[in-house]
Amino acid sequence: MSERYPMHPVMKRLALEAGGSTYPEVNTQQLVRYTELVVKECAELIRMGHHDMISRLVAANLIEEHFGVK
Repeated sequence: MSERYPMHPVMKRLALEAGGSTYPEVNTQQLVRYTELVVKECAELIRMGHHDMISRLVAANLIEEHFGVK
């Protein structure tokens, strides 16, 4: 696993499930960056959206925490 771009276990599991890579720990920079951007986009949509059933901040924090994205 790359020291500079460590892959969170959830990211690795999703990469394997997607079938895009047999060895997701090889050359992780692009995969980790892409996943971080997707998670951040989802979190921002929840924060700025009109979802009143759960606190938007709580939902966003849960998504980010689940994926290990800060």
